[in-house]
Amino acid sequence: MRHFPKWMIVIVLGFIVIGTVIFTTMQSYRYNDMTKQMKEAAQVAINKNVDKSIRVDETKLSFVETEFEKDFKSLFNKNQNFKVKSYSFDYLKSSDGFYKAIKIKVIDDQDSPYQITFVSDFLNAN
Repeated sequence: MRHFPKWMIVIVLGFIVIGTVIFTTMQSYRYNDMTKQMKEAAQVAINKNVDKSIRVDETKLSFVETEFEKDFKSLFNKNQNFKVKSYSFDYLKSSDGFYKAIKIKVIDDQDSPYQITFVSDFLNAN
């Protein structure tokens, strides 16, 4: 009977540790799932919005930023069970004005930021 308080403390601490591990695992899974969906939506949107009329030089790529953003938002919001508060797009261009990378940041309804830097093989985009 004298060890009962010690065992109760150990059991309570065990539940706290298990709860913390489960919460951390679920948040990690959500982050990985969201960033994967962001990458897939960006890939589809970039392939959809390549401006083929500008591509005289096959080693350079140009696309319409506003259409890319609109398509990304519509593709990313399909089948989602959360609300997105804000989107942020930052384009890295080379010195001659062609795109190298796109940094996309999404903030969800829980104020959690999700960020990817989308560097695709723009040279071989169709």
